[in-house]
Amino acid sequence: MALLARLIMLAAIALGTGAARAPAFVRDSVHQVPTTIGWVEIASAAQHADQLTIIGHVYATAPSAGRYTLVVARVGRGGTTNTQQAGTFSVQAGENKKLSTTSINLGKAEALKIELKLFSEGKEIFSVVMQPMLAKGQQDI
Repeated sequence: MALLARLIMLAAIALGTGAARAPAFVRDSVHQVPTTIGWVEIASAAQHADQLTIIGHVYATAPSAGRYTLVVARVGRGGTTNTQQAGTFSVQAGENKKLSTTSINLGKAEALKIELKLFSEGKEIFSVVMQPMLAKGQQDI
């Protein structure tokens, strides 16, 4: 498995309200559109070909605050390794912030699953999961 030099997963962003404390979603006539989104950036380390740096980000179209979790699971011959980081965030309208950074070694026979979740007022408002496509009959990580 070749390591990715740089991968950025972005979610679609729609305009929110200008309120001082915006809701997690803005409702138009048909849809609920998130005002706060997250994404995961993956970069290979320059000095270590088998090491990845994983960075969680948050962006908001209106002022937003809450908490996040970033979970990284690696499965290989030696079993499963889980790394979880959590914390709080506060962003202004149009602001993008790094939430958390972690590094992990990934061998050729190992699989990786990354999950970033954002919460506001006790409710999950956004999540993104990155994992390899599963073959028929293969179990999720």
